[in-house]
Amino acid sequence: MTLLLEKGPDIRNELAGQPLRRYRNSLQAASAEGHEIAVHLLIEKGVKVNSDALSVASYRGHQGVVKFLLDQGADVNAQAGIYGTALHAAAERSHGDIVHMLLENGAEINLTSGGFTPLHAASSRSDKRVVQLLLERGADANAGTQFDGKHGNMLQAASAWGFDALVRLLIDNGADVNSKDKSNTNALQVASYRGHEGVVRLLLERGAEVNEGDGEYGSALQAAAGQGHDPIVHLLFNKGADVNLKDKKNSSALHTASDRNEGDMVALLLERGADVNAVDEEYGSALQAASARGYEPIVRLLLDNGADVNLKDESNTNGLQAASYWGHEDVARLLLERGADVNAEAGEYGTALAVASAEGYTDIVRLLTEKGAV
Repeated sequence: MTLLLEKGPDIRNELAGQPLRRYRNSLQAASAEGHEIAVHLLIEKGVKVNSDALSVASYRGHQGVVKFLLDQGADVNAQAGIYGTALHAAAERSHGDIVHMLLENGAEINLTSGGFTPLHAASSRSDKRVVQLLLERGADANAGTQFDGKHGNMLQAASAWGFDALVRLLIDNGADVNSKDKSNTNALQVASYRGHEGVVRLLLERGAEVNEGDGEYGSALQAAAGQGHDPIVHLLFNKGADVNLKDKKNSSALHTASDRNEGDMVALLLERGADVNAVDEEYGSALQAASARGYEPIVRLLLDNGADVNLKDESNTNGLQAASYWGHEDVARLLLERGADVNAEAGEYGTALAVASAEGYTDIVRLLTEKGAV
C-alpha cells in the first residue's frame, strides 16, 4: 500500500480492475473492509475524509475505523448513498456501540434519509437494544416512515412485521396506538390484515380503537375477515367489533370475505349478524361479489341466509348479470333456480342474455334462453 502511494496513483478514484472496484474510492474500500492501517495511510497521504467511508464503516461494524474517521473530521450527519447517514447504517445493522459513538459525536437522531429515520432502520431488525438506546436519546416514536411502498409510522411498520416486543417498546415510549397514515390506516388494521394475533391483542390492550373503518384495508375486522384470519376475527368481536361497520366505499367485512372466497368467514359473519343485503360502491352486494367471482358455495350460503337474488347495486346490476358477464355458468344456474329475474335490465351489463352473448359464453346463452330470456 505504501509503495503504491509513493508511486502516485490517483488514490481518490475507484480502484479500477481490482476486486474492490465496487467501491467509489480507495478510502471507502479500505473502510468497508476494516483495514485501519490502510485508512490511516490514505488520510496521511492527503485523501479527504468523506461521508461514504464513515457510513460504510458504520454499516460493516468497524468501530476502530469509525472512531478514526470521526477524529479526522468526518461529517457525522452527511448522507452517503445507499447507506444513508452513518447512524442509519449502524442502526440498521444493530451495531450498538457504533450507534452510541455516533450519537456522542453529534449524530442527529431524527434525521431522515430516503424517508426513514435511524429508529426505523433499527426497527427493521427488531433489535430492542438499539431501538431502546435511540428512544432513550430522543428518537421520535411517532415519526413518519415508509414500508411496503406505503407511508405510515414506526408502530404501523412494526405491527405489519409482527414484532410484538418492538410494538410494546414503541407504545411504552410514546407511540400513539391510534395514529393513522395518509390513507387513514392504523396499526390495528395493518396487524389484522397481516394476521399477527399477538400484535392485535397487544394493540387492543393498549387502547386501539376497534371500530375505525376508513383505512386502506377497511376496519380491522374487514382486514382480518378478507384474509381468513379466524382467531383475529374472534378476538376483534370479543372487543366489540361492529360486524356491519363500513369503509369509505361502504363495504363491510361480509363484502370483502365474499369477494375473497373465505367461505368459513362468510358463515361466521352471517352468524354474528352481518347484513346480507347491504350494497356498497365496490362490490355491490355480497351476493353480487361472489357471483362475479364464480364462488358457487358462497353464493349458495348467502342465498340460504336471506340474500335477495334480484338485489341490484347502484348501477342497477344484479348477481345474475355479473355471473353471466364473467362466464360462471354454475352460479348463473343456481341464481336462476333461486328465482333470479332472467330478463332484468342492468345499467352496466344490460340483460344477462345480452352480456353473455357479447362475451361469447354460449353455454350460458343456452341456459338463459331455456329459462325464458328474450
